[in-house]
Amino acid sequence: MNEALKKEWCRLFDLGIQIKKIKPWESIAEDKLFVLHLKKRNRPVVLHFMGNATNNIAIFIYQTRKAQKNLSNMLYGTVDVIDPLSFLPTLQEGIGMDFNNRDELSDEEYQLVKDLGYSFRGKKQWLSFTAYVSGFVPRALNLSEIKLLADCLEMILANENALKEMAKSDDNYCHLYDNKGHEMLPFDLYDENKGHPEVFKEKVLIKRLNKLPKQPVTLELSYIYTNHLIENKCVVPMILCSETKNQSIVFHDMIENPKLLEEKIVRYVTNMIKQVGRPERIVVRLEDVYLSLADLCQKLDIELVMSAKLPSFELAVNGMMDVIGMPHTLND
Repeated sequence: MNEALKKEWCRLFDLGIQIKKIKPWESIAEDKLFVLHLKKRNRPVVLHFMGNATNNIAIFIYQTRKAQKNLSNMLYGTVDVIDPLSFLPTLQEGIGMDFNNRDELSDEEYQLVKDLGYSFRGKKQWLSFTAYVSGFVPRALNLSEIKLLADCLEMILANENALKEMAKSDDNYCHLYDNKGHEMLPFDLYDENKGHPEVFKEKVLIKRLNKLPKQPVTLELSYIYTNHLIENKCVVPMILCSETKNQSIVFHDMIENPKLLEEKIVRYVTNMIKQVGRPERIVVRLEDVYLSLADLCQKLDIELVMSAKLPSFELAVNGMMDVIGMPHTLND
């Protein structure tokens, strides 16, 4: 570990120790969130204290659009951005700081504490840090993530009055600013991070597909993150499309290059239409799948629906578990 990295780790640990002394999770309910407006970032970071309702004490920050929308779905049941049938470790998105017992630390986490010269005693006193990125296995923080989490903790500690006010307030969102000011304002985790449909530009293909007959079928389409790994870090997603009436699998594939996932979904749908015609309806669960197909479906007069319930898809995925080597109850 070089000196620059060690310095940032020590800064983060020191801030974590200070937070631990004031124990904000004891007075702040888990449905209350802090929206941090940091000078160096265009997008606010959302911070969440956990521990008021459970014995699991942690602080999470949600710094990306996907992370904040995923939090919105967890809290309010808005829209799935990660399929709930995915391999359990891939269902989270954000950066977490946990307060653990000694025996809950991994060997690597314990070694980091020792390498930095810290020593903790007692229950829920040992700090650990984890980065969660959907599509990847949880991992240690990199330098930029260490700095970001430290900046967020520093802002929290500089606004202790906001913590006290939030504990007594009926508001669910407290906005913090670099000038140490704060205000209670709404913040829509989903609407603040809305995406935009992908434009389907292949005009010749659209003309060709529009000449094909409509078929009285409804399809259910989504993808899950499996427990198969690429280079021990990147998770292989599986796309699957099922037909609701016969509950049969229309197509499925393991995508070795996750960067091509949305492109592959569109290509599979257009190839399927070439072979059997246009379905009347496609039901999807995930927002990114919806945005990938919205323009295409509009141009082909296919009803595209977003729904959390995909019974045919779920039955088909469950039937694939033995084939791809995953447990049947993925998120128990």
